[in-house]
Amino acid sequence: MKIRHSLRAVAAATALAGGLLAVTGPAFAATTAKIANYASIAPGATTSMLLVCPSYAPTMLLGTVAFTPKAGVTVTGTSLDTSSDPFHRHILTITAQNGSAVWSGLTALATCTS
Repeated sequence: MKIRHSLRAVAAATALAGGLLAVTGPAFAATTAKIANYASIAPGATTSMLLVCPSYAPTMLLGTVAFTPKAGVTVTGTSLDTSSDPFHRHILTITAQNGSAVWSGLTALATCTS
């Protein structure tokens, strides 16, 4: 009985304070994560690298994907996988080629959301 009366008192106080919606606020807020990867590429080589969204923010925002190639590196292709990961994370595969005679690299950045 004491618990029931306590719950009624809390409910009454909440109603006086402006209702349940005012007390609880929004149900869920979107979570975002910034992800990055770097690949060193040998002279004349082609390589692939991955950008993988974390499970708490599995959807990649494609407008936020950015590449920063070092001298001699060219991005030759990208592929976004949205269905094969068991955690439903988006995985971006980037293919790059180093056309120079020295080691070089590529940085890739993106933002993911829930």
